[in-house]
Amino acid sequence: MIPRIFNVNELRIGSKVIGYIRLIKQQRNGLPHLEYSLIEEYWNQGIMSIELPKYLKKCKGLGIPRLIALVKKDNEASIKLLEKSAFIKIAIFDDVFGYVLAQDLMVEIKQFNKKAVRSMVYEK
Repeated sequence: MIPRIFNVNELRIGSKVIGYIRLIKQQRNGLPHLEYSLIEEYWNQGIMSIELPKYLKKCKGLGIPRLIALVKKDNEASIKLLEKSAFIKIAIFDDVFGYVLAQDLMVEIKQFNKKAVRSMVYEK
């Protein structure tokens, strides 16, 4: 079955489309998959670091609290962006990392992390 694209946000400078952020509904797991891309000449300018958080906030407001993203292991910029955006690495497939964002669970995750850090014993 062909995945269904929905909730597309085109990124523009003036009238020129320079990239997109979109969700794809996959039938296997039911969670929307996040996809984003920029034309190469706009890489490493911080554009996606600004646009992705806005898009994720929009998704949460639309009642889409959980997303999946796949990224190639050698795509360091996207890995940093996903992790900065609170995505958690959950799987490794050949040359791809699988990430999940559970915006509806962020409070619980933060509380768990605080408890885990407090309970750690460090050796000298």
